[in-house]
Amino acid sequence: MGKESKMSMVEILITVFIFINLIFVPIFLSSLLSKISVGIEDNALKRAATEIAENILNSELTENGAFLLDKLNALDKTNTEPVWHCYAYHMWISTFQKIDNKNIWEFGYQGGGEDFSMELPSSIAVAGNIVPAKFRLTVYDTNAVRCKI
Repeated sequence: MGKESKMSMVEILITVFIFINLIFVPIFLSSLLSKISVGIEDNALKRAATEIAENILNSELTENGAFLLDKLNALDKTNTEPVWHCYAYHMWISTFQKIDNKNIWEFGYQGGGEDFSMELPSSIAVAGNIVPAKFRLTVYDTNAVRCKI
């Protein structure tokens, strides 16, 4: 028969402490690490909106930054996107005062999907006068391949 060894109370406490650490430390670390996540913000729509707005405000639709009334009337309620871009977009130009019984002009992509909108102060040139306006641009991520890079 072999000799039985008895553990002292201190040895029992140390052994229990080691077992607890072996069980609970990995559980604690896994729960801690599971709450860490990386959020990558995709600013592609915001960049596209800024680029499209800049191109529109410097296009043949405007003169010295003011939209030309005859160009707005020609594009109103059409699906035309006067400045080509990889992202689809829709535009609204509105004024507080009516011009030729109208105070809203809109044109561009009529659809849905993920979008980003921006509003900018603007103006409309009417017979040599400048009428304050609001320019709203909504850019859509249509998930369609409009550009091949």
